[in-house]
Amino acid sequence: FNTVRIIPLNVGWSLISANLQPDEADFRTIAENLVAARRLVMIKDQHGHFYLPNDDFYNMEGWLVEQGYWILVNRNSRLEVTGMTVRSDTPIELQQGWQIVSYYPCHGTNPVLAFSGIEENLSLAKNGEGEFYVPEFNFSSINICKFGKGYMLNMDAEDELIWDWHNEEEQAMIPRQISADATRYFPPVGVTGSDMSLLLLMTNREMSGEIGVFSC
Repeated sequence: FNTVRIIPLNVGWSLISANLQPDEADFRTIAENLVAARRLVMIKDQHGHFYLPNDDFYNMEGWLVEQGYWILVNRNSRLEVTGMTVRSDTPIELQQGWQIVSYYPCHGTNPVLAFSGIEENLSLAKNGEGEFYVPEFNFSSINICKFGKGYMLNMDAEDELIWDWHNEEEQAMIPRQISADATRYFPPVGVTGSDMSLLLLMTNREMSGEIGVFSC
């Protein structure tokens, strides 16, 4: 059935998705209100295709419900998407390598549980804020998978992802990841649309401090 989804956008980059196939898949139509308000800077997909309204450039294939998308806005905004809703347990076919997938459930899910069906073939899962989940080391800095967000997956082999978790007792058994303390020596960095994951395995649990990774 047709419905409307409102996706909040913070200034800067956001990795978004929706559990519906838009009636009009063309991003120029979907984002026309943002363009009219001069808030949209760019939209891009997982293949590097993008929409740059200020330069009137568009080479995207259109919104596909199973995929997530990067969007850059210059002010806090909202994106309204109307279309045909898909069931939360609709399978998403995954290819080997990197891809951005849509999150279908309307409720939040612990990432360990959310990705448990593909953990044998999942190398790394990331959200748009640079937080990540590594099944091999049972590590997650992602607190919860959220509706409206997209997720980048690096697969070692083809698989099928099904978002279908309604067992609250099972979710409660998995501890949430505690957010890291604020940095003392290095200033925090906002979402840039580009990041690198670093996982440090420490044998001495009493060690503490900060690690800075710099580019350019």
